[in-house]
Amino acid sequence: MPTWESGPAAVSVVVTACAAGERLTALLAAICAQRPAPLEILMVDNRPATSGVAELVRRLDRPEVRYVPQPRKGLSRARNAGLAAARAAVVAFTDDDVEPADDWLAQLAAPFADPSVACVTGMIVPVRVRTPAERWFQQFGGYAKGERMRRFTLESAVREGLYPYRAGRFGSGANLAFRRETLIAVGGFEETLGAGTRAGGGEDLDIFLTVLRAGHTLVYQPAARVAHPSHPEYRQLRRQLFGYGVGLSATMTKRFLTCAPDRRAMLRSADAAARYLLSGGSPKNRGREADYPKTLIAAELAGVLLGPPAYLWSRASRPWRCVALRADR
Repeated sequence: MPTWESGPAAVSVVVTACAAGERLTALLAAICAQRPAPLEILMVDNRPATSGVAELVRRLDRPEVRYVPQPRKGLSRARNAGLAAARAAVVAFTDDDVEPADDWLAQLAAPFADPSVACVTGMIVPVRVRTPAERWFQQFGGYAKGERMRRFTLESAVREGLYPYRAGRFGSGANLAFRRETLIAVGGFEETLGAGTRAGGGEDLDIFLTVLRAGHTLVYQPAARVAHPSHPEYRQLRRQLFGYGVGLSATMTKRFLTCAPDRRAMLRSADAAARYLLSGGSPKNRGREADYPKTLIAAELAGVLLGPPAYLWSRASRPWRCVALRADR
């Protein structure tokens, strides 16, 4: 079976989950079947007392799948636990409910041949678009970021309005990879953000901004594809878009309070950001059709308003970091 050897081209895959199920079983099998195969798969269990993930890994009986329990709640904490346990030079992260293409990992790892690249994101396509809610999510923007490979650096700011703060511009947390030493050097994922915190999301945008601010290059690689299910029901979608609003403004609040260059940039672009968010003709909103519910717009904006206090609450209640990140493994 072809595989990456332990070295600069080796890849560890981190999967985080709170419950065992058919989708997770299928995902692990699909990752094991990638060609070349990953050096290891870190199955991080964020609810080890009740999830059944440990038993699933035992039944799978694959030596490349390593079980990593992380009882402290939070997606960013779980990802950092996987990062700390990883042994490969490149660490890929994905969700527990995606369906990767056969060459997903090879395509995701390919841009790292360029030593300036520190992060690569891939394309996320919908598993299906059948219900009105699934169609509205695509009108909202969906997960896919286009068919063209793109390179991003901080200097890209001279070419794009609101760069680099447009949510989702670079990709999403369900399909991304980093050089392990770079991700550790910048502190890993922000544990006051992400699912399982009061902020609810935004950890992917935050780490993208951190990597760019550190002078590295990010590549969007559309050939690295996974399929991701969308919520089929209106209420689920409304809750999701509310969470997106919270996560976006929580992340912007974090950046404003902790990064002086971001603070100055946000103050300069405040009017443009408001137009982007609220104008029906902005790149964010012009894809909506006539039947797009106004209640979904209201839910997202309500989340945006609640994001700053949500971040402050999350930061005030933050425990000490659970996992020490070390590059010398």
